[in-house]
Formats: sequence, structure tokens, C-alpha cells
Amino acid sequence: MAGTNAQALRKLMIAVAAMGLAGTVFSSVMPDLLHNQLGVEGDVRGALEVPRELPGLLQIALVAALAGLAKFRSLTLTFAVGAASFVGLAFMGGSLPLFVVFMVLWSASAHLFMPLRDAVAMELAGGERRGYVLGTAGAFRAVGLIVGTGLVWLVLTELELGFKTLFLVTAALLVLGALATERIPVLASDRPAEGAPKRNALGLFVDLLARRPEYRLYYLLSALFGARKQIFLTFAPWLLVSSYGQKAPQLALGFGISAAFGIALRPLLGRWIDRSGERAVIVAESSMVAVMCVAYAVVPLVAPRSVAIIVLYGLYVLDDILFFLAIARTTYLSRMARSVREVAPAVALGGTIDHVASMLVPLGAGLMWIAIGPWSVFLAAAVIALASLLAAFALPRGSRDNGPGRNR
Repeated sequence: MAGTNAQALRKLMIAVAAMGLAGTVFSSVMPDLLHNQLGVEGDVRGALEVPRELPGLLQIALVAALAGLAKFRSLTLTFAVGAASFVGLAFMGGSLPLFVVFMVLWSASAHLFMPLRDAVAMELAGGERRGYVLGTAGAFRAVGLIVGTGLVWLVLTELELGFKTLFLVTAALLVLGALATERIPVLASDRPAEGAPKRNALGLFVDLLARRPEYRLYYLLSALFGARKQIFLTFAPWLLVSSYGQKAPQLALGFGISAAFGIALRPLLGRWIDRSGERAVIVAESSMVAVMCVAYAVVPLVAPRSVAIIVLYGLYVLDDILFFLAIARTTYLSRMARSVREVAPAVALGGTIDHVASMLVPLGAGLMWIAIGPWSVFLAAAVIALASLLAAFALPRGSRDNGPGRNR
């Protein structure tokens, strides 16, 4: 079984890299395309997070809808949907409504992939290596980010072929990711427990939220993470584009530098979680994020333009590294879960709660951006990080494993 798990993990890592590549392409192009081709301003940019994050809000329903499929089949479906979205983006022309349609389609693919990836990785990892295996997945995602960065630079800067070619190449690479997922075997959690009732999305939601009080701290941390995360994902690159004239290739380079650090750091960060426990990691992460958000608010106000650009990119890279430590929430959940069968739906429910905040916060942040200034948005993110710090103190100390690895 160990050899089979190792082979399955290798195939999963290929899929993770392919999805990371596509995410880099979309994240690099989106601010440039919206601002410079579609003429979108800060308030509209914030409002666009509502449809973009809607699939995240519906994560629990998406996972429940695919509950009858083996996880590798569900993963293959996410890649097929992602490839279709990039083909649509290639042929949308200059239409903002069509962009929104294909953006939502891509978002559905990416958001469904996340809980499936984590559940499969942790089940294949067993009880003692969850953090390390998720860290290794993060490193492979970083490889995908670097390749995606190179692809953006090659197509847009060196070959000057435009967004259409970039989107079509990305779609083709997602098809290769789908082929990798087809070779992942059926897992133990894919086989229903004998006598276990089938649940629809609403029943699953009620069971995990109302009847599993031990998960509630995980859900609170998910909500706080979603709020601060979305401010940075939305407005950090937007500040660089709208205030400092940065374009897709420059943003992609920032992603690539972050990914280069991630290849080495993410497995080490995963081992840190395994050894020190989630409490220590989340306390440290929340403290650093709070300081970083304050810096993002202050630097544009006090630093010369040339210095500010360098510092802001540095902070952006730091945030991406810290962003990875969100896996500590997932490993905490996996240690508490009563069964491996609950991990994927509980992660999906955490994603749903995360995305309630992800959808609502950018609306208010976009209005703050226009009415008060960009600095106010990042100070709000710092306050949210401090709230996460306080919540993290409620986590148990240490990293003793009492999770589903022993209760299958």
C-alpha cells in the first residue's frame, strides 16, 4: 500500500503543479486586463470578488454534489472545467460580462480542487506526515507558479502573442493535469461506510456545523483567514497596477520569485507544523501578517516611488509565503476529524465559510479604497490578522496526533 500511495502522491503533485501554473496565469493577467483593457476602477474591482468567490461560497455544495464519484474522477472534472474556462477567456473579446462568466467557471474549478487536493494528500500521507506532504504539495504548486511565470513572460513579452495565445496554452496544460489525475487510485474514503446514510449538501452542512462543536474553532479561523486573505489577493496587486503602473509580466515575476522561495521553504514549513503544532504556527503567522499589513499601508505614503515598488513586491512575496501556512488549519482539522470521510466535506465547509468573508470584505474594502484611500484597506487587514491571533490562542498546544489516521 505504501508503494501505491507514493505513486498516487507523485501523480497528485503533477496535478497540483498544473493547477498552480493556471492560477498564476489568471492572477497575473486579471489586474492588467481589467484595468488596462476593460477600464475597471477600484470599486468595480472589489465588487467583482462577489461572483469570483461565489464558487468558494458553494464549496460544500460542490463537494456534496460529487460525493458519489471517486476523488480522482472529481479531480479530473475540475481540470476539464478549468480548461474550458481558459478557452472561453481566449475568445471573449472585450466583453466584461463574458469575462465574468469565464472567471466564475475558472473559480469553480480552482475552488473545487482545493479541498479535494488536501483531502487526498492527507489520506495518502497517513497520520504522521500530514504537514510535510501538504508542504511538498505546496512546493509542487510553487514549481507550477514558476513555470506559469515563465509562460506569461514568454508569450506576452518575448513572443508578444497576446492574452488569447496565453489562455489557449494554459488550457492545453490543464488537459495534461487531467490526464495525471486519471491515474490516481480509488481511496478508502471513496468507499461509503457500511450503513452510513447518504446526505445532501444541506444535511452535510448541518451535521458538520451544528453537530461537530469541536470543528467550530477551525471554522472561525477559516472566516478570519478568508477576510484578510481576500484583501491581499484583491488589493495588493491592484495597488501595484493602479498606482505604480505594473503589468501582467511584472506581476508574474513577483509570483515567480515567491514560488522560487516556496519550493525550498514549503516542505520545511510543513515539517514545522508537524513538529511544533498548529497553535505555534498560526500565532506566528498572524503576528507577521499584522505587521506586514501595516507596512503595506504605510510604505506608499512615506517612501519614494522607486523604493515603494521594491518594498511592496517584497511584502507581496512575504505574504505568499505566509499564505501557505494556512495548511496549519487543515492539519488541525485532520487531527480532530472523527473519520477520513469527514475531512473533505469539513474542509469544503471551512472553504464555504472562508468565502462568505471573501465575498463580503472586498465590497466594503473597495468603497474604503475610493472614499478614504488604499492605506485604510490594509489597516483593516491588520485588524483582522490580530483577531486571528487572538483566536489562535484557543488552539491546543503541541502536535499530538489523534486524528482520522487512527480512525478510518
